[in-house]
Amino acid sequence: MRARTVPSPAVRPRGAMRAACGLALALAPAAFAADDVVLSAMASQGNIASVDRVQVSADYAQLIREVGALVGTPAIAPPATTGTRGFEVTVEGGVGMIDTYGAREREVFGRPSPWARAQASGEAPAIAWSPGIGIRKGLPFSTEVWLAGRWLGASRQGAIGGGIRAALLEGRRGWPDLGVHLGYHGYVGNRELRLGVLEAGVSLGGTVVPTRDGAGRTRLQPYVDVSLLSITAAPLLDAATATTIGAVAYGRRSSDPDAIPTARAQTLPRFTAGLQFDGPRFLVRFTGGFTLNAIPHAGVAIGFRG
Repeated sequence: MRARTVPSPAVRPRGAMRAACGLALALAPAAFAADDVVLSAMASQGNIASVDRVQVSADYAQLIREVGALVGTPAIAPPATTGTRGFEVTVEGGVGMIDTYGAREREVFGRPSPWARAQASGEAPAIAWSPGIGIRKGLPFSTEVWLAGRWLGASRQGAIGGGIRAALLEGRRGWPDLGVHLGYHGYVGNRELRLGVLEAGVSLGGTVVPTRDGAGRTRLQPYVDVSLLSITAAPLLDAATATTIGAVAYGRRSSDPDAIPTARAQTLPRFTAGLQFDGPRFLVRFTGGFTLNAIPHAGVAIGFRG
C-alpha cells in the first residue's frame, strides 16, 4: 500500500500564519476614516514632503481655529430658559463651511488647503457636518444646565459638551430676553490632537408672535448671540513630524517642549443669529453665523419640551 504523505511540521505553521494574516488584513479597519483630522498627514502631500514650513505652520494654526470653531458651536438656544420644571430634548444638525477648495483653486494657490493637508486622502469636503443630540434642564432662579453630544462628519471624532445658562431678563412685557451662558466642549476620538473649547457669551431676543386664544403656547423667538471661544490644543506627535508642520500647543502643556512650543489659547469671537418656533410640546430652531478668523456655521434643532 502506498504511504500517505504528511506535511512536515515546518509547513503547517507557515500555512496557518499566512491564513491568519490574510484574515486579519481582511477584517482590519481602515487606518483612518474619510474625514478624520490627521495632523501627521500635514508633513507630506501626495507622497511629497512639505517643504514650505512657514506655510504649513500657518495652515496648522488655521486648522486648529477651524476645528475649535466646529467643536465649540452647537445649535445655540435662545436666551429664555426652560423654567424650573421644564426640560428640552433635541436632535441637532450643524454644518461648518471649512477652509478648502477644489482642483482649480489649488492650481491658483499652488498648495492644498489646511483641511486637505490634514486628510489621509489629501482631499477634504467643502462642508463639515455634525449631527447630535442636546438636552436642557431648567433650574430655579431662571437658570438651566445643558449637555450636548455630536459626531463630526464622516470621521471617528466627536464633541461632548456641557454648561450652564442664566436669564437675566425673560418674559417681561416690553423688555427683551437677556441671557448669559458658559460652557465647555471637548474634542474626542483623535489620537493626535487633544483639543477643548471654553465658550462664554450673551444672548438677546424676544417673542414676536405672542400666545393667542386657541393657539396654545405657540410663539416665534428671534435672537442673536455674541460669544468668545477660547480654544486650547495640544498635538500628540513625534518630534520630527511636529517640527515639520510647525506644531504649537495652544493654552496647554506641550508633550515635547523641545519640538512643540507653547502659546496662548486661540481666542475667537463668534456671532450667531437664530430663530426658534415653539409649539405646545415641540420646537424647531434655526441658527447661522460665523466665527471670526475661522468658519461660517449653520444649524438646525428639532425636539420636544416638557
